[in-house]
Amino acid sequence: MCPFIIERTENQAPATKFLALTTACFYKDFISDVIAYAKKFIEQNQRVLLFDGSLGLGDLNIHLSYRKDQDVEAVLKGQKAISVLTERHEEMDWISGCSKKMNLGCYSEVQLYNLLSDLKLLGQSYQNVFIYVPPTLPNIQNFFCQQMDSVCFACDIDNSIAATMKLVSMYPNMRCYLKVREDFLKATDALRLTLALQKDRILYNVKK
Repeated sequence: MCPFIIERTENQAPATKFLALTTACFYKDFISDVIAYAKKFIEQNQRVLLFDGSLGLGDLNIHLSYRKDQDVEAVLKGQKAISVLTERHEEMDWISGCSKKMNLGCYSEVQLYNLLSDLKLLGQSYQNVFIYVPPTLPNIQNFFCQQMDSVCFACDIDNSIAATMKLVSMYPNMRCYLKVREDFLKATDALRLTLALQKDRILYNVKK
């Protein structure tokens, strides 16, 4: 069981769901798909916190054209509480992954565990805490996907199915959200077999 899911008793509110959102191969609409996925929960009147796990790069900052000077490095070093970095954007709270230090390898596992502990405490006021994790940072991706349930986004136009299935097979608690065209699912016997082997872990968004 994920150590960052908050335990509850019969009379307590439902536990906060922590979920890493990632992909095996970066594709054009990946960040947009992550944000759209989070917004589905907001439409159900659930409180959502989206954390930008692209530590150093700040992908969400760039995507949202948000330029406020935030630095997650202070949180990783224990100099600031993570709550002070929380911002509001279109009814969703989010935390930037921007950092002035681009050498991401300098962050130890202890620092990342401390970061998740801070997210666990902050997450008690939310029903869902989503962590955006880009494939361009494999050490960060591996850490978050090992620690919690995760969803791997994939798109048929990038020929990334094999890489996606390989990533899904690495993490028992990972599911795949696959955007496909209807004709793509009929492509080859090999593809159908690959998808069938993981059918219980694949969610489809099929377009004609």
